Amino acid sequence: METIKKIVKSNNVVLFLLLILVVAFFGTLNPAFLRAVNLVQYINNGVVLGFLTLGLSATIITGNFDLSIGSILGFGTVIMALSLNNGVSLPLALVIGFLTILILGAFNGFIVGFLRVPGMLATLGTSSLIYGISLVLTGGQAIGSYTPEYEFFGKSEIGTLPFGLILLI
Repeated sequence: METIKKIVKSNNVVLFLLLILVVAFFGTLNPAFLRAVNLVQYINNGVVLGFLTLGLSATIITGNFDLSIGSILGFGTVIMALSLNNGVSLPLALVIGFLTILILGAFNGFIVGFLRVPGMLATLGTSSLIYGISLVLTGGQAIGSYTPEYEFFGKSEIGTLPFGLILLI
């Protein structure tokens, strides 16, 4: 009985039950919600959040905040897309995008760790700065850069599982 009480009090169980209720509710409202193609799309969207969570884990474990993760990811993606549009190969564009993200993360770490600016304040400021630079580089427009290799990462499946989920695991 004591074990059951511990399980019920666990946040994970409560969140899982809440997830089941939400899925059942929306599945009842619209049966198309539970179609396999939609469920795969939800998993694909969750993969991006999973990768962001991995990157943010160390920051949160140390008791800090990083409000700039979305802007940094967006900026790295902009740099990667611009690289692809200018004839850079996909592997090199991925490395350039990743290094851009790594450098900006290190810049945040420098501001917080060495300059002793509170994490929330520092990353709020860098988030605005990086987002603004992204807007200037793109002119506020979406950038299209689609090659078969690029599309593989976002749209391919191995069996019934999206490639991104396999990569995340």
